[in-house]
Amino acid sequence: ETYHTFYRDNDEQQTYIFDIPSELVIPMFHLIQQNGDYLFNAEEFNGEESLVYAYFHELGITNNVRLEIESPDQEPLVPPDIKMFVKGWEIGEDPPEELMPLIDYLEEVIIPIVRQHPR
Repeated sequence: ETYHTFYRDNDEQQTYIFDIPSELVIPMFHLIQQNGDYLFNAEEFNGEESLVYAYFHELGITNNVRLEIESPDQEPLVPPDIKMFVKGWEIGEDPPEELMPLIDYLEEVIIPIVRQHPR
């Protein structure tokens, strides 16, 4: 299994990409498993429990936390078959309360490491 991170800081106009080690990803999976609200509400996405890959602007949301799952037997150079779970909020709004433990983990642990790998 590999875990690839992509982080875009719009304030700095900078993109970061990093293959993140599993010991940093597993705590995120545990947070998701322990919180049923992370199984994002299908009503937000026209009844879809999960989405085939979509860009955030297609969903009509500005800020988002997104988990993309790609088939492990994906062929190189073939567009990947990705399923995506997303929870979003608009600029000026607070993130959904249920996302705060995950956002805190991302901001305190993952993002500082990823910021060491500018694209």
